[in-house]
Amino acid sequence: MSSIALLKTGKAAVPSLVKTKLFLIGGDPFLRAQQAEKIISEFEKQTGGSLSSQVFRPDEISLESILAAARTLPFLAKGQVIRIQSSEKLKSGDLELLENYCSRPAQSTLLIFEADSLEGKTELQRLIAAKGRVITPAKEEARSAAQAYLHHKLAKFKKTMTPPARQRIFEMCGEAVVFLDSMLDRLIQYAGDRSEIDEEMVAEFTENWADVSIFQLTDAILVNDRAKAVKVLRALLESSDSDPKSLIGIIHWQMRQLWQGAALSEAGVSEQEIFSRMKVPAFRKQSFFSSIKRYGSGRLERAIEALYQLDKKAKAHQVEAAPGIESWLLEFVA
Repeated sequence: MSSIALLKTGKAAVPSLVKTKLFLIGGDPFLRAQQAEKIISEFEKQTGGSLSSQVFRPDEISLESILAAARTLPFLAKGQVIRIQSSEKLKSGDLELLENYCSRPAQSTLLIFEADSLEGKTELQRLIAAKGRVITPAKEEARSAAQAYLHHKLAKFKKTMTPPARQRIFEMCGEAVVFLDSMLDRLIQYAGDRSEIDEEMVAEFTENWADVSIFQLTDAILVNDRAKAVKVLRALLESSDSDPKSLIGIIHWQMRQLWQGAALSEAGVSEQEIFSRMKVPAFRKQSFFSSIKRYGSGRLERAIEALYQLDKKAKAHQVEAAPGIESWLLEFVA
């Protein structure tokens, strides 16, 4: 009987990499990144030298090419890490290729597949659970990571937050650390010189921020209100002191959550079940379900792909983030 298990991660969840060099990590992008970093750090200690790192997406390059790269160790590198993002886009025929690779895996290559959701039991999960390890963050870990991140962020800016204020923030953000980060950035700016953030301040902030919120931008996009979408986008860009590239990530997260909800809805999953699975904040429930019904998974997926390409080019300094977002908006809201 295989000793390889499906893990619910925690402090002791990072496995020994003496034998295991194949992983599938699912869940919140922030938590996925944390788990990947732990695994890569352990692998680096094991190899005792410099690592080469590459990131691929199966909708941009074939799995056959990715696995060929996995078998080719770059010059002077002691080992390499290959991360395959959006692994849910792998084709059924790819599983046979992966199974063949697993029969003779490259000993100097760490292969990490990543997925936004590990709901159900896919063939990819079954294969990796048998040949490697599947890691899916537990609810308790997501909650703990969000709490720890909030504490770290407040300490960095020399702020404190009352328990009722913390509760309200988590009700708004759910367990998505990527959205929590955006909310905290703006809330800390709103607090100004005040050292303590209380519930009344969060309520005031919510009312004021609602005028130029990411939700209003998303809703404007979904109802094809181009004029309003551009107006809200420009307000968001003007009101934020952070790099506009961070806004791409926020929009991408919002659109991906809508796409996942739309895919579940089209598969016949009830609204209540979608609400539970997606951990949508209560105050967003009505607009969330109205939006996914108006739009559909196909169009949302195309929007997400375009945002991914924009994000990649912005980080490579091939395009400016702010005008790039507006161009994406004008093209998408037709």
